[in-house]
Amino acid sequence: MVALKEYFIHNNIVNMATGFRPKSERIIELAGYSSEELMLLAIEASKHLGWQAGNIKSEEAEFYTSASLRSWQEKVVLSVIDGKDGQLLAISVCTSMQLFDWGKNKQNLDKLIAAMQQVQNSHNMPSNVSKIVDNIACAYTLEEQNTVLSHIRHFYGGIKGITKSIVSPSGVEILIIEPTSRFDCYTLVTCGVGASVMPVPDKEIPSRCEFCMCMPPTWNTEDTWPTDWLLRCASWLQQGNTWITCGHSLSDGTPLHDDTSMTSLLLTIPEERDSGAENCQLPNGDSVAIYQLIPVYTEEVLFKQVNGIMPLLDKMKNVSYIVDTQRENTCIDFSAFEENKDASMSMDEKANASLRSLLTIRKGNIATPLLTYINVALFVIMAICGVSLIAPTGISIIKWGADFGPLTLTGDWWRTVTCNFIHIGVIHILMNMYALLYIGVFLEQLIGGRRLISAYLLTGLFSALASLTIHPEIISAGASGSIFGLYGIFLSYLIFHHKIEKGQRKSLLYSIGFFVFYNLTSGIRVENIDNAAHIGGLISGVVLGILYLLTDRYAVKKASTLCTSLTEISFVLIFASLFAGQTSNLPADFVEIRKMWDNGTLEQYAQNAFFERDAIEAEPNTSFQIPQNTTDVSTFTGSETDLVNGMKEYVNSSCGFSCQYPSTWKTIKKSDAKQILQLQGDGVNSLTVSYLKAPSEEAMEHMHDLLTKSMEGFRVENINIHGKVFEKVSGKMECAVAGGGNIYINQNIVIHMNKKTLESFIIATTTSDDSSESEILEIVESIKIN
Repeated sequence: MVALKEYFIHNNIVNMATGFRPKSERIIELAGYSSEELMLLAIEASKHLGWQAGNIKSEEAEFYTSASLRSWQEKVVLSVIDGKDGQLLAISVCTSMQLFDWGKNKQNLDKLIAAMQQVQNSHNMPSNVSKIVDNIACAYTLEEQNTVLSHIRHFYGGIKGITKSIVSPSGVEILIIEPTSRFDCYTLVTCGVGASVMPVPDKEIPSRCEFCMCMPPTWNTEDTWPTDWLLRCASWLQQGNTWITCGHSLSDGTPLHDDTSMTSLLLTIPEERDSGAENCQLPNGDSVAIYQLIPVYTEEVLFKQVNGIMPLLDKMKNVSYIVDTQRENTCIDFSAFEENKDASMSMDEKANASLRSLLTIRKGNIATPLLTYINVALFVIMAICGVSLIAPTGISIIKWGADFGPLTLTGDWWRTVTCNFIHIGVIHILMNMYALLYIGVFLEQLIGGRRLISAYLLTGLFSALASLTIHPEIISAGASGSIFGLYGIFLSYLIFHHKIEKGQRKSLLYSIGFFVFYNLTSGIRVENIDNAAHIGGLISGVVLGILYLLTDRYAVKKASTLCTSLTEISFVLIFASLFAGQTSNLPADFVEIRKMWDNGTLEQYAQNAFFERDAIEAEPNTSFQIPQNTTDVSTFTGSETDLVNGMKEYVNSSCGFSCQYPSTWKTIKKSDAKQILQLQGDGVNSLTVSYLKAPSEEAMEHMHDLLTKSMEGFRVENINIHGKVFEKVSGKMECAVAGGGNIYINQNIVIHMNKKTLESFIIATTTSDDSSESEILEIVESIKIN
């Protein structure tokens, strides 16, 4: 809400930070992956990035980035492209009110793709990995091999044999440890995989590893699928372009062997072994991790991708580390997209991705563009009728319906409505419409178009009422009071309406909360912002939002419309009652200004040159003061002449004024155009002569009343100076002195008014002692007016 302070027009406007949501788009595809597999990969990648998942569907998934210096709760949406399996459309969009994202959205997509590629490497191996084995040549040194073998014998048992391929072409051996009384299973351990160094992204992750697998005591050593898989894992890892660690799963997309539906191997630390079995320290200081391979079902891998490794291990807590490819599937009914089944709702943003779409009236998007069009249309009509696009005057704003206490409280109650559609300049309306569109695109989906329009009007009423209560003397205009009301309603829904999708609710709370906090604190710091209107709109919006929520929650569906109407009628009645209280005991000057407005005098004052130079600047949310002097002023120049008797003479032929003053007094720079002479003596002694020409006799009389009222309690007398009658108002004024104490200052106002020519001369003097008072009296008595 823009406030125009006091009674006329002085305006400095402060910009409100608003904007639309920048976004970045990209097509994501990985060779050999279907759209559904890409979606699952993105879900796991988002967890690695620390993003929060929103609604997850097979055809669309939503994620929210964390709040930090590098990101601010951006929303990342992945959606399947119709007719193009294996491709996803990725969109990162700002959820806060920003004009620029400074590259954050592009960075989000870069991070997502990079994370997806890393996760891809940890899940799948090429189906033709066995063909690559012959091309790999990497082995431990003799000292390293002896260290690894010693570690295996110590923690896993005595080596009783090796695979048929005693030394594989890749330099990897499969060591066989037979069942013992302590470990009733065969243990298969690789030796040689750790000769290759993995390109791990974190120094905390071991860059070398070996694999082990525990087979039941009934295992037939002629059944080679376990050793084949160990060699395939080793050969895949030795290619040097990937890395693995605990929690990763490996698969080529086919069953592990003919008699099982298990498709993957999960990496865990060795179970039931002594402490230290999971790491082998090489002589050069490198650590070789020992990862145990446990066969798992596809559903279990999907569960891990969506929920993480720890929830999966919790589900598998009763699963033995000894391989059983016929065991029960712990996630048999799991669907990676089961979040579809919850009752949460997500705000649809696809239809609102462009400004053109936002401004298109259609089902579900009626109230927001309609309110925007009304505001813009009124602004255009005002411009056509002559109101400045950049710097409209305060009078022009009042004429079109701005809120102004002396008029609103004396009959023009309708200004509490119209002020919410009036804007001060093109920048002001652009910023408010951005804010309206931003909140409208979300809120209309929650409360509907009819409620949105009602809420705009109702919260606008209370916004205007708050402004009238705190400072009724200002001129106030702008949609920001109503917009704050809509933000208040949305805050109520975000806090109490838990059916809104959790990730989106958190993201929007950050964004909306920051917007409200920033603008309210700006109103506290900047004196000219009409913060009362913003607070009034916000509080009424929060209350109205809670009432809407209660209606939706407890009212029978058929009675919901009736309850909503009763709520809104109650708001109107409360406003009417409070407004009626405001209209009682009005200040006398409000009634006087009302009369001046009705007879056109107020507008005449504002049209003179003095007020035109104080025309308002086109920026929003500002107050400006109305001067108390209401007359036309012209700027005059005069001449000074030295006289022989130690005096100087000032002559201003333009207005027919002259006077003499002691040469010890100095002329100083005039601080106002209406002043034709300003003299300064010693200390506080001063004399100022002002010349004014009023537009009418009524204006002159009003100015006279203001002057005499300002000196109420002082002595009034008529004096004659060179044939002209002057009215003199004189008295003493008590002033505090720095360091303590008080002094009394003589203050005089000498007035001469000519009702025929509508010219006025006003001489104001201040002195601190009687000797100076005599000098002032000599100057006044020397005045001549032609």
